[in-house]
Amino acid sequence: MRNTKISLQPKTLWHFAVSFILTLSLKILLTSLPVKAAFDTSTIYKIVNKNSGKVLDVANMSTADGANVQQWTSWSGGTNQEWQIVDAGSGYYKFINRNSGKALDVYNMSTADGTNLHQWSSWSGTNQQWQLVAAGSGPDSNGIYVAANGSASNPGTIDRPTTLTMALTKVAAGGTIYMLGGTYSYSSTITIARDNSGSSGGRKKIFAYGSEKPVLDFSSQSFGSANRGLQIFGHYWHVKGVRVTGAGDNGIFIGGNNNIIENVETDHNRDSGLQISRYDSSLTNMSDWPSNNLILNSYS
Repeated sequence: MRNTKISLQPKTLWHFAVSFILTLSLKILLTSLPVKAAFDTSTIYKIVNKNSGKVLDVANMSTADGANVQQWTSWSGGTNQEWQIVDAGSGYYKFINRNSGKALDVYNMSTADGTNLHQWSSWSGTNQQWQLVAAGSGPDSNGIYVAANGSASNPGTIDRPTTLTMALTKVAAGGTIYMLGGTYSYSSTITIARDNSGSSGGRKKIFAYGSEKPVLDFSSQSFGSANRGLQIFGHYWHVKGVRVTGAGDNGIFIGGNNNIIENVETDHNRDSGLQISRYDSSLTNMSDWPSNNLILNSYS
């Protein structure tokens, strides 16, 4: 039998890639009945816990609102263990129990760890909406999270994201800045200074969070050779999964050493999308010129 490993994410708060709260943390497999080659909203699924091998079950085959959702040994004909995944829009889904027709629901719209799951009549509540995220891409408790609407006064957790510019001043060597999806609008260049560097054993990283698509939009910049988007003058940075657009000059300018640009899109910038060059044109000593920078699976 072919299994597709996923994790569930309620829209209200949880960006946990491998946690599933049933008063305990569960890492799950999604097993279709019958098995299909890809995720299909018309298919009935059982949700199987990787640790226990047991399935997500509505207690006592109840059809009532508030009936507990638990794990139980899989059995043939148990429609209370079967779920249809329904598109809720914007990349989120509902899990509808085949027996009751009710939705998997986080009790009382709570955002707290340990909150129980039950079933409830389907409605527009975000506590019934889940996102499917590739397992292994969940939150890093040591990461700094940023959002397009983040606040510089926030601590940079996934539920209270900070700004990218603030995160750049806080991230330590070996640390990661996770960019949540959305459009980050800027009118001036974001510069990673020469003295803001990682190390050979611990790069500083700017990664798109999971499968989300952050966009750095500099379209409010005027045309001009100094109006770049993201400038990387530091060393040992790794930028992955972001899009940079609209800059008045280069989308990304690299003047440092030993940096990695991966799965990055630079489009509709008013000079080359990505440029590697001296961070100061007056530098004549080649030892000061950028070297050992790697561009992977990116386009400009």
